[in-house]
Amino acid sequence: MNAIRDFNYSIIYNSDVILDYTYYVKKVLNIIYEELFNLFEKHKYNCQNYKNHFVEPFRDFAKYIEGYKDFYQNNNTDTNTIIIDYMAGMTDDYALDFCKKVILPQRIF
Repeated sequence: MNAIRDFNYSIIYNSDVILDYTYYVKKVLNIIYEELFNLFEKHKYNCQNYKNHFVEPFRDFAKYIEGYKDFYQNNNTDTNTIIIDYMAGMTDDYALDFCKKVILPQRIF
């Protein structure tokens, strides 16, 4: 077991490739967190405001809020937990796509 654990740490968890990507992963997660936190603080459980937003990932967030609204309100859940719950369900590809759609301007015409 020690040999397997040592292998995992040296080849997987602490590999140079993984450690090099740590900066970017933190950046992506921070962007997502800040955008959703600010959005939720602004609109709370008013899902129609999310649905009318021009940024697609914010409209996706509306579906999530609608589905868990009663649970979160009944449990007096704080904004931090709501955002982290949503982020925990994201795939890597969705998280990267979310960032692109939130920070890169879209053509309006």
